[in-house]
Amino acid sequence: MFETHVRCPVPATRSRLPRAWWVRLGCLAWLLSAVGCFEKIYFDRMEVTKKLYEHIDLLNRNLNPELVDSGFKLRVPLGFEYIPKPVPPPRDPKLPAPVPGTEEPLDDLRQPGYLGIKLPGLIAAWQKNVSVDEGQATTTRKAYIYLLSNIPLFAVPPDVPGRIDPGKFQEHTVNLLAGDLGVQFKDEEWRREDYPPAFKLVQKVTYDSLVLLPERLFEETKMSFRIFITSQKETQAMVLIVYPDSTSSLERFGERIPLCLETLQLPASVAASTSATPGTAAPAAPSF
Repeated sequence: MFETHVRCPVPATRSRLPRAWWVRLGCLAWLLSAVGCFEKIYFDRMEVTKKLYEHIDLLNRNLNPELVDSGFKLRVPLGFEYIPKPVPPPRDPKLPAPVPGTEEPLDDLRQPGYLGIKLPGLIAAWQKNVSVDEGQATTTRKAYIYLLSNIPLFAVPPDVPGRIDPGKFQEHTVNLLAGDLGVQFKDEEWRREDYPPAFKLVQKVTYDSLVLLPERLFEETKMSFRIFITSQKETQAMVLIVYPDSTSSLERFGERIPLCLETLQLPASVAASTSATPGTAAPAAPSF
């Protein structure tokens, strides 16, 4: 006998999805990946914004509003008062204008009366009564900040007697100050420093710094003369900070002076410098 084998039909199944579905799944996967990338970019930008605003808040809590003068910008520690420039008397319009560098000297209260010299190229000056720890008592003494530059020296004609070479302004001023204080220094005492030293989201200002510690007393106390010089093209600038050696830690100079130094902005060029009346402005928020 012959056996007959009957095969039951097996329903057919597709072994793979249609091409259109694979395309859709690929697009979906790409979209999910893109969303993840955009989300990371968004949170990274938010983190940068947060850090910038925190840094601006740190500046605002420790520094005065920005002063703008002759194209320079600087914020000094809280409590320092701006010393106004002397105002020259009205000039007779019938008389010729005086040659720069030959005018009658004005009584400039910004100049340090406690020194035997006049600071050249003085742009702005500030002063403050600071707490000083002397022995078992606490008293107050004066501290000063001076912003100097070679910008005013360019307006003085080369044939004016005693004219300071603008290109040698920094060297001249440092030697003038050290000579008056009776302090000698060596080249290796200079330090190159960036402000801010670690924060990378703002432009840094590079200084060559020097500390002069004279033996003589000022207002019955020893004073530190801290010099910070920086340059941009032909523009040279100096920030001179003078304060008692025994200044109280409550003044927080160790934190506030570095913050002050990072805010210095120089004119783009000598031609960009202006003689506008000094003003103040609040710090601008970062834009994105």
